[in-house]
Amino acid sequence: VQIYASLGYDDVIARDFDLIVSNIPGKAGASVISSLLQNARYFLRPGGLVAVVVVAPLEALVVETLNAADADIVFHEARPQHVIFHYRFSGGPGQDRPERNAFDRDVYLQENLAISFRDVEFSLQTAWGLPEAESIGPQSRLLMTGLLALEATHPERVVLFNAGQGYMPVAAWTLLAPDEIVLVDRDLLSLRYSHRNLVHNECPGQNITLLHQAGILPPNGELADLVIGTLREDDTQPIALLTLKQAAQQLAPNGTILLAVSSTAATRLTKQIQSEKSLQIKDRKRSKGSSLLILGLK
Repeated sequence: VQIYASLGYDDVIARDFDLIVSNIPGKAGASVISSLLQNARYFLRPGGLVAVVVVAPLEALVVETLNAADADIVFHEARPQHVIFHYRFSGGPGQDRPERNAFDRDVYLQENLAISFRDVEFSLQTAWGLPEAESIGPQSRLLMTGLLALEATHPERVVLFNAGQGYMPVAAWTLLAPDEIVLVDRDLLSLRYSHRNLVHNECPGQNITLLHQAGILPPNGELADLVIGTLREDDTQPIALLTLKQAAQQLAPNGTILLAVSSTAATRLTKQIQSEKSLQIKDRKRSKGSSLLILGLK
């Protein structure tokens, strides 16, 4: 058994599968969905089968895409909320396999944005399936406010987790120019778009470290002068507390944590922080149902 991460088929090693099974993400965008459905052909043995599940509103798009790709749909079952397809390609992989992978061909690209927030200006590419694809949201605006207050500092090492499209990594680079930016995420698409946007905004590639993992604690035990991040909508209280604990464990003396969360989560976390001995709340800012917690070591 081989277990490894891949963005779509971009990182898949083998090319001779008898069966490919996939749950197609409903918010991935038409270009991504079409790519996932069609590009399976390059990774199948002759006669190999693909089985996918999609949400019901995507049924017509899947049928249209598979018909255009000369795929033979051998099983098609509609259920109340989901639709199941089994299909195979009669002609084999053919000779038209793209030279570049889907990420490099901008299959995931949704928008090109120009960001202006107070004195901060930069450009950004956003991806289908990641939050804040069309505009910067309130939590990112709060984090940017926190970064502006640190503009006079020059942190050597900045760690960013759950960076989404890359707004905060680019803002941190633009305002603070740290020696090293570490991006930590379990979402491979977020990591690669954040990296792309940093490089696009003239951050040298050798200054960027990518950590694709669960949890935010770096494996090498290095300390950070600044830790920046948000919590995911589906993060439970135990996960939120673990994230906060891991942020504190890697914080250098006199370092700062900027954490943007919902105001409800901020209230719960504030009570926990006040009952513990490792962190102190330096400030809290609120905006549109969200809060920014500015934390440091006691």
